[in-house]
Amino acid sequence: MKGMLKQTGNELIKIWRQLGYRILLFVIAGFMLAAPLMNYFFGRLVEGNFSVAWSEASEDDIWGVYSNTRRQYLYTFFEENKLPEWKQSIYSNELAIMALQLKGLELLVNGKFEVYDVISCFPVNVDDVCEYNNEESESKYYEWDWIVAHYSPEKTKQSYERALGEFNQFTNKIISITEKEVIKEYLDDSEEELTQAEVSLTVAKSKYELENTEKHKIELNNAQKAYDYQLMITEGWRFAYEKGREPLGWEFNLLDELMPMLANQALSCMPVSDSDYEISPTYIEILNIPMPYSIYVRNSERNVKYYEDAIRTYHMAILHNAPLSQAEDISTKGGIRDTLMSFINIMSIFMVVLVSGIISSEFSSGTVRLLLIRPRSRIQIISAKLLASLTVYVVSVAAMTVLLSVEHLIFFGIGDYFTGDVVSLFGINFVIPGALMLFGKIFVASLPVLLYMAIAAFMAVLTRKNAVSVIVSLIAYISASSVKTVVFFILYLMPNLSRWLVYTPFAYTDLTGTVSGAVSIASRANLQNIGALIGGATDLSIFGVNLGLGIFYYIVGIVLFAFLTLLIFKKKQIKS
Repeated sequence: MKGMLKQTGNELIKIWRQLGYRILLFVIAGFMLAAPLMNYFFGRLVEGNFSVAWSEASEDDIWGVYSNTRRQYLYTFFEENKLPEWKQSIYSNELAIMALQLKGLELLVNGKFEVYDVISCFPVNVDDVCEYNNEESESKYYEWDWIVAHYSPEKTKQSYERALGEFNQFTNKIISITEKEVIKEYLDDSEEELTQAEVSLTVAKSKYELENTEKHKIELNNAQKAYDYQLMITEGWRFAYEKGREPLGWEFNLLDELMPMLANQALSCMPVSDSDYEISPTYIEILNIPMPYSIYVRNSERNVKYYEDAIRTYHMAILHNAPLSQAEDISTKGGIRDTLMSFINIMSIFMVVLVSGIISSEFSSGTVRLLLIRPRSRIQIISAKLLASLTVYVVSVAAMTVLLSVEHLIFFGIGDYFTGDVVSLFGINFVIPGALMLFGKIFVASLPVLLYMAIAAFMAVLTRKNAVSVIVSLIAYISASSVKTVVFFILYLMPNLSRWLVYTPFAYTDLTGTVSGAVSIASRANLQNIGALIGGATDLSIFGVNLGLGIFYYIVGIVLFAFLTLLIFKKKQIKS
């Protein structure tokens, strides 16, 4: 053991003396550390004098006016009024839209730009600026000649004055509103939605009692689920109001409004019978053929289950006052994690080149014979090289984690760095410390890197060619996402025939893609659309892919290739 550790130390010294490896590693680390700082300083620059000068220079350009207005009410308004971050998270988008609508009406009143240009650029409703007969076809509303013919300066001025009053009222509300008042608004909206869900449930029960059919049974079941979802949301906001919880930002708006809506949409799309489905089938856009009824039922059930999990996650988050991990890109923790994941991806390529080089170079230079005459066994020699490579990777990731943490805490503040995260694992939602979430993501993201390293080592001792081992390992790295996308389409189009795929290694070629946050914001309700299909191909969790099984496969793969590497190096003859 002592001898192998000494040999490992020697290997580390040899790696460090390789100027190319050292420079490349420093360049990668420097770039990853510089990226957040560049964003920070560029953001400050844009918000400073440069932004003012650019704003003044662009006032004669309609898109410049648009950009200035949007930026002002997304960021500057909140800074000038010294408002807390949660207000900006909740209200910035709504405020920016209202400001753009008001600015567009103001430009029309002043006559600074052409009417159609303003309407095309700003979110100004044609109804607010045109006088027309209600019987006229809506298809004409956005034709230039129609707008010119029906444009009314008087109606535009009235709309501007009304919008100005609403805008001032909204800005005053943002400035004065308290945390408790915000939560109360959420609670009131949820209780109203709950009342509507209860009415729908009562109607569904009545229909089922009158006609005890399978169709009405399914409708009753869907109405019950919709009510249960909304009840959970309402209880969450009631708890937050009573306990004085802080409103945590846009992700709660999203889950409070969008998720229940999409869950209900998914429920409403549930087929009630194959005969009903045959009348109006769903087409697979990429193939332009009707989707088989059994597949449609399976996908509909999966969509409903997805939104049920999303709403339960929301409930867990609000009870624990914890941010949602899928919304972490706006947080201190999220910035560190995103940068670390990018660093680990780049390190995959670096480590493949490193492992291939330190092994194959011994053969190409003939120094392997010098190693074999030393009092070290072949197992010790190759194990030391593997252990030295692993040490380089672990130390690099650990150092980057520390440096990024310090960097973010200095320049971006503590934020929610020490708060918990709501995560979904094995179908269970729970809250874990933020640091544990960070280490967990590093561990999962590192397993593929270790596998590529093991493959590179295996190919290096097998072929003794640096180029071959690097190319084969990089092909495995590059093809991972492609294999997973193919698996997605097979699972989607042939679930009855291919359910076993989720238990094979092919579903785990991109392990980090199976680690989604508790909630994935993308809609699952339109998976038959080609764009949604491609976007959804990064997430196999909706098909039952098991993270634990994926970790098992990677550990087996790493051990297997490491064992083969040791075996071949031990048995293969070294030519003199």
